[in-house]
Formats: sequence, C-alpha cells, structure tokens
Amino acid sequence: MKGGCVTRSSRNKNDDGERLFFALWPAPPVAAVMTGAWHGAGGVPAAECHMTLAFLGTTGAAEKAVFMEQAQAVGGEAFTIRLGRLAIWEKAGVVVLEPVSMPASGVRLAERLREGAARMGRPLQEYRPHVTLARGQKDLAGGTSVAVDWLVEDFVLARSDPAASPRYAILARWPLS
Repeated sequence: MKGGCVTRSSRNKNDDGERLFFALWPAPPVAAVMTGAWHGAGGVPAAECHMTLAFLGTTGAAEKAVFMEQAQAVGGEAFTIRLGRLAIWEKAGVVVLEPVSMPASGVRLAERLREGAARMGRPLQEYRPHVTLARGQKDLAGGTSVAVDWLVEDFVLARSDPAASPRYAILARWPLS
C-alpha cells in the first residue's frame, strides 16, 4: 500500500490505452444479495457488480497516472447507500438497482471524480447512480428487487474489457475515512 492506494498491475499493456472508470465496488456478500434474484440469462455476475462514479474512456498510461493522482487527493468519508428501486432502462436493455437515497458524501465523491475527468477533457454523461443487474432485458419479469444497505468504505479505478472474462478488473483502490 502506497499513500493509501492499493494498485494491481494491468493486463492490457498496449499503446491504445485502457477503458477506465472510477466506481464503488461492493464486498462479495453485498454483491451476492444485489444480484441473487437475477442469476441466469443476462444476469451480471456478483464479482462484476459495481456502481460507476465517472467513466474515463480509453486512457493512455500518462493520463492514467494523472487520474490516479487526482483520486489520491479526492478523499472523502465512508457512507451508506440504500438501494431498493428496481428499474429497466429500455433503450440500453438493462435492469438496474437504483438508490432510494444517495448520501451527500457519495454525491460529493462522484462530483470530485467527475470534475477531475472534465479537467482532462473527458465528456461526461448525466450521472445516474445505479448497479446493473442484468443485460439484454426487455422487462422486469423473472427478477425481484431487494433492499440493500451498502456501506461504502472505498472507491476503485477499474478497467473494462467486454471481450474478456471477467469483464472488469480493479486496478487501484482508495479508502474513505
């Protein structure tokens, strides 16, 4: 652990960069509760369950280092998110679990990370906090919602590779006080 950040080496060493994002990543027992009713066709594996805070897009090594420095400076307090609103985003074809309430400290964390991404020239989409439970869905049939109190004690920098298995890899982690 260096300066509060735990890093893991990256598998993707090419010059094209990596698709990176900042996220909240639940502990395995919490992720299992969230995804349990959506096991099966289209269900997101519990190990890939997360809440994106800021999508950074394809990022080269130098930019990645800057994002990591920014994340180190963000800080913030641990908080609890209450999830329990099940929704389908028809255009994307995904079933999501949305927060019933998002604590101010969680909103501030997302804002700080998104501001850093904007300073680096990254276009930002509207922030809609959610956890994706299933992909390729047209309705909510076959699954049920659960109420989950998720204690968030850190945030991560992760890589996305839709062609890989697992699809996501955590590259670094920063604790919240």
